[in-house]
Amino acid sequence: HCLSFVFKIGNLLTKSRPFSIVHLLSSLRLRAQLVLIIGDLHVPHRSPVFPSRFKSLLAPGKVQYIFCTGNLCTREMEEYLRSLCSEVHIAQGDMDEGRYQELVALNVGSVSFAICHGHQVLPWYDETALIALQRDLGVDVLVVGHSHKITTIECPGGGIIINPGTATGAPRVIDVEAPKPSFVLMDIQGRKLVTYTYTLENEDDVKVDRSIVQLR
Repeated sequence: HCLSFVFKIGNLLTKSRPFSIVHLLSSLRLRAQLVLIIGDLHVPHRSPVFPSRFKSLLAPGKVQYIFCTGNLCTREMEEYLRSLCSEVHIAQGDMDEGRYQELVALNVGSVSFAICHGHQVLPWYDETALIALQRDLGVDVLVVGHSHKITTIECPGGGIIINPGTATGAPRVIDVEAPKPSFVLMDIQGRKLVTYTYTLENEDDVKVDRSIVQLR
């Protein structure tokens, strides 16, 4: 169940009439709980600012929860997230100077979540190690960061692992080329998860991929 589409200057480019992201978020908000999944901002050390294009999409009051994988690096970035939503949960990144919890666990409706940055999981970026962590924690959804690459893993025992990538396009030390900025919006409908992954292709264009996971 996958669908890709692109926003340009706030409009969805399809063969039908334009469809604004505000309309999209508003319609989703009426039906279910919306979670913004975001992380690895690294402002201002590896990226000078949060993308203005993303700021234009993330209006205050449009989501009910924010799950952040950490590495905000400044109080200003935390305050920005809290300006969008009152229910903000932040995991400790390796650049956050001990401000947050290493692991955050909570439920949204009947769906259980755990949030961690991911630098604690060895080997780094290893899918098998992440699946083992999700299984050991016994959660439906494990949210991790650290790799700066947007990924979704369906776990063989049930549940998923989501990495929202880096919201600012911050490069890792080992990166030859900076990644594209990205975040995830999750629409929780009972045990069904509809995820929208947003990737900033250039200054104006945002690619959105839609996928559906039915939890057991």
